[in-house]
Amino acid sequence: MSNPNKPSIKNETATNSSKESPHSREDNQALGKIVLTKADINERIEGHLSQVSTLSKKIRTTEHQFAEQKKKKPSMTEKEFMIWEDDLTFDLKLQQKEIENLERYSPGFSFKTAEVAKATDPMIAYRGVNNPEVAKTIEAQAGHYYDERKRALLEAITNSDKPEEEKQEDRRYIIGFWKLVVTHVDYKHKKNAFSDVSEGRAYDHARTEAHDAAVNGLNKLNDLAEKYGTRRFTVRNFWDSKKRIGTSQETIDRTRYDRDIVEEYYAIAFEYEIDEEIAKRTREGFYD
Repeated sequence: MSNPNKPSIKNETATNSSKESPHSREDNQALGKIVLTKADINERIEGHLSQVSTLSKKIRTTEHQFAEQKKKKPSMTEKEFMIWEDDLTFDLKLQQKEIENLERYSPGFSFKTAEVAKATDPMIAYRGVNNPEVAKTIEAQAGHYYDERKRALLEAITNSDKPEEEKQEDRRYIIGFWKLVVTHVDYKHKKNAFSDVSEGRAYDHARTEAHDAAVNGLNKLNDLAEKYGTRRFTVRNFWDSKKRIGTSQETIDRTRYDRDIVEEYYAIAFEYEIDEEIAKRTREGFYD
């Protein structure tokens, strides 16, 4: 939410120096543009960063309130749950708008930068690897409504006037999400003895790739829900491990948090199926 006392960012011309030629400034003013000095830009960047941080605190407060409500009422209808989701979605969209404003004032400014990643860091609320509190978040708890949303999406695809070949490809992707989950579950539970370091590294790489596939698989389901006009499976898409490359510790923490969220989401969505799969593979000696 931008400061209402600040002028609109439309038709603004940014300059990297406070020493702009009078002729240039007069030309821009004649065109009805607001000319911003470097000091103006820095002030607005700080203002948008502050708004991003404020919204992050509000988002974390919503998550805590939701967790408290779930303690009082563990069973929640999808309609009741959607109210919490909508509140979270609203604030996330406002936050994203502030981030877009930052990018307008500073070309190349990205959500992957340390300042923004730190300001939006959800780990402040749920810090720690494999923290059980992550399972209590709105995003993870959406797994309880996976089947309903999957059915709604498949029905929307059937009723769509899109080409049959395109619809069939989208159906295959939805059904195939379970296979991505199983692959990651395998890497989580299978124990391996490696003959050398390189073999262990190759295994770790394959395990990371499997998890990235599960993360991006859930993202794809959300994209398909948007495409066909049904309820998203989660309120936002998630970062995979590739976001870590050459970035800050805050961004690394965020990718780990998103990894845990997605894992908790599918653990809820496929609770029975995963238990059955683990039992079956254990009997077969696959996890020995």
